[in-house]
Amino acid sequence: MSKNIDISDKLRLFDALSDLGINKKQAKVYLALLRLGKQKVGVIAKMAQEKRTTTYHHLEYLENRGLISISRSGKQSFYQANKPQVLQEIVNDQQQSVKYLIPQLDKISKGLVATKIEVFEGGDILRLLNKVLNCRSKKIYCIWREGLIKETSGHSYHFNKKRAEKGIFSQALYPRQTIRTIEQLKEKQTIQLMEIKLLPEEIKPDMRMILFDQSAALLSPREGFGMIINSKKTYEMWLSLFKMLWQVSKKI
Repeated sequence: MSKNIDISDKLRLFDALSDLGINKKQAKVYLALLRLGKQKVGVIAKMAQEKRTTTYHHLEYLENRGLISISRSGKQSFYQANKPQVLQEIVNDQQQSVKYLIPQLDKISKGLVATKIEVFEGGDILRLLNKVLNCRSKKIYCIWREGLIKETSGHSYHFNKKRAEKGIFSQALYPRQTIRTIEQLKEKQTIQLMEIKLLPEEIKPDMRMILFDQSAALLSPREGFGMIINSKKTYEMWLSLFKMLWQVSKKI
């Protein structure tokens, strides 16, 4: 690898690595190792322009992802980047996760059990949202997008603003194809108690979801209705799938 990387090329590298779940600081450490070869943490930290203590954490993460290897000589630890082709293995693993998730999500959306279900139609969907805003846990998990509530209920509601005012934190996944601008989402994330990631492009769920207080709320904009499933097992199943999606989604 060339010792000097053009600024635009470096930015593209950071963006590409971010798509694989490697943030900018981790990427700086990884690129430094590619340049240096086998080295000790102090040299790596200096090249990456990172603190030595945080560089240890970045190296541990990179090792767990299979991007680097560690060897020891006496009390000294040496770090070395693996061949960049290992990135293809990461992509393949993510694609396999997505292939598994899509049919599982389809099964769940089509096979809901009729027990413990509350159904809300049209403007009554606002009552569903009020139930979510009264959640006891003060944390919700969402698959969301802009304009969802007005499209589903026919009314404006400012759900995220009201949620933030109540001190409820939201961990939210947004479809990439519905994003207005990354800058607007970053601002929303800062002022509205949110952590946002962008779903892989292959995943375009028809229904939207909110997980809260061991219940799952689903909204269907096309059909103009929503439902709450008051079931701990359903909540736990959806939460597991949400966390898997979170792992393969991109930070904004």
